[in-house]
Amino acid sequence: MLATLGTAVVILGASRSLRLSLLPLWADHVGLSASTTSLIFAAAAALDVAFMWPGGWLMDTRGRMVVAVPVVLSMAVACLLLPLATDAVSVALVMALIACGNGLGSGIVMTLGADAAPDDGRSQFLGAWRLCGDIGNTGGPLLVGAVAAVAPLSVACVTVGVLCLAGAGWVGHWTRRVDLARAALSRR
Repeated sequence: MLATLGTAVVILGASRSLRLSLLPLWADHVGLSASTTSLIFAAAAALDVAFMWPGGWLMDTRGRMVVAVPVVLSMAVACLLLPLATDAVSVALVMALIACGNGLGSGIVMTLGADAAPDDGRSQFLGAWRLCGDIGNTGGPLLVGAVAAVAPLSVACVTVGVLCLAGAGWVGHWTRRVDLARAALSRR
């Protein structure tokens, strides 16, 4: 479970963490002031909060995949669009896309963990589950830094975007299996 769905959680964590590492770097790269960048983040935070409730509702009514995949896809598309964002408005639009996806996914990691945790060894499993999320949270910015150390920041954006697209397929496959298992249990 940790090797399959846990890897999906690593991907989710990595994609969600990029908004806090990649966006400020890009805003500085295109010459936005710190105050403008802060305003963009504040507006995005409001969008993030606005999408939390619909995300929870979707998770409960339509399944985990309907929420998990858009989280990763929104980051993938945003990373691919980021090299085209050269002013405050375009950076804000990219950040809005990320915020919508991130808000939809609020609680997805712990919800998937609760779905997947076995009865025996539940606390140990959830500890390892949390570690998977933490690996993703630290791995995303490390990946950006590693690529940006040897290539321009725009290459890092595209690289991470392509990896997130591939990751969305992995996340979709394994969260769909969770949804199918939940549906089978509810029919019993």
